[in-house]
Parts: sequence; structure tokens; C-alpha cells
Amino acid sequence: MEKRGRRLRDGRATISTQECDGRIVCRVGGPSIDAELVRTALGGPGTVLDTAWISAAAPAPAAVLLALRLELAAPTVVAMLRAGNLRDHSNEVAFPGGKPEVGDASLLATALRESREEVGLGGDDVEFLGTLSAVPVITGKYLIHPHVAVVHAGRTPHLGSAQEVARVLEVPLTDWLTGERQWEAVKLPWRGTELLMPHFPLGDVTLFGASAFIFHDLLRRLALTLGQALPEPVLRETYPWGDRYAKHRGGP
Repeated sequence: MEKRGRRLRDGRATISTQECDGRIVCRVGGPSIDAELVRTALGGPGTVLDTAWISAAAPAPAAVLLALRLELAAPTVVAMLRAGNLRDHSNEVAFPGGKPEVGDASLLATALRESREEVGLGGDDVEFLGTLSAVPVITGKYLIHPHVAVVHAGRTPHLGSAQEVARVLEVPLTDWLTGERQWEAVKLPWRGTELLMPHFPLGDVTLFGASAFIFHDLLRRLALTLGQALPEPVLRETYPWGDRYAKHRGGP
């Protein structure tokens, strides 16, 4: 078993990796990534997005849940691949969530209800930690309010609604902080402005769009709390979503 490590925050924290059976498993020493560290990170400054390109009509609210499995040797965030038959955002990686329904007491209640329906993790399975910055979808139709929670030990996600979810995914968390995995970005001209669009390759699928902005906000806050800078992205020339949103661009 090979062990490697490097110091962070002037030597007060160590990120180490272990190679076990050919697989890299990342662990954070010192102030480890636990619920308290995440809660502290969520209290820090969030990502400020230029939303001048959104139409004058107010976007409808939506809510998602980022359920963190911190008990794992290599922590993950629960996500899903949306079903291919959906009208909006089909075959895209997303965090469980959706629009408020009658009976939802809050956007947190919306996120928890949707998470239970889609990936089998409801309010009894997680501990709510806080929120991230709200992010608009690229069409400007919705403003997504992300909620972050830690999954109780022993609780596992599973496929809920097969009509909405093709499969459940677990997105690595610490790999992006250590640089074991490299996140990517493209520069996108959009309605008179230019957006730097992060995305995260996950084997045969890619996390992009509003969900990638949300995940990037979480990673950036965690990096700041750990006293390090998030590694720079690899800039790409091609869009991971192809031309599916070209009709929404408008402007020059």
C-alpha cells in the first residue's frame, strides 16, 4: 500500500492519499471533512453569479439536496442521472430536487421530499447543515436553492422513481480538492456576457450546468475552510452539453 501526502494551511492540515487495489482513496487529515467543517464552510462567502442575463420575469423557485456521505473513506455527494424521457434536462446529472408542491412547508421540505422520492434519502436519513448560493438554470426559468445535509451512518441511497431517475450516482468529494481529479470549464458567450462554466467528468457522464455551479460553490467553500485554493480547471473548447441550449442564448 502506497501512501502519499502534502501539507496544507501552513502545515496545519494534511491531505493524504492511499492507493488500495489500484484505486486512489483520499483522506483529509487535521481538520477532517466532517459535519462541523462543512457547516463552517457553508457559513462562509458564497459564489456571486452575474445574473443580468436572466429575463425580467422572476424565475420560479426550486430546491435541491446535496446529501454528503462523510462516513465513507472517500466521501461522496449523492446525485442522479435524470431519465431520458423527461421533457426538461433529460439524461443530465443533477442533485435530487424539484419545484415546491402544495404541503411543502419550506424549500428545505421540498428538497427533502424530492430526495426521498428520487434517491431514497428523506428527512429521517440526513442531518441538515445549511445552504449554498442560489443558482439560476441556464434558461432562466428556475432559481435553484441548494440545501446541504450529511447522511446518517448506515443509510444508503437507492433508486426511487424510475420514471424520473435513470440511476443513482455518488460524486467524489475530496478528489477535486486534492487534484486527484481535475475539474474542467468552458467559456460561454451568453446574452451579451461571458460565463465560465464549470463541469466535472464522471466516467461516462458529466456534471454540468447549474448543478456544476452548485457543486463548485461547495468545493470552493470547503477549500477556503481548509486553508487552500481549489485547483485551477482545465479549459476546454467544446461544450459537454453539445448544442442543446443554443436556442436560449440570445444576444450577440
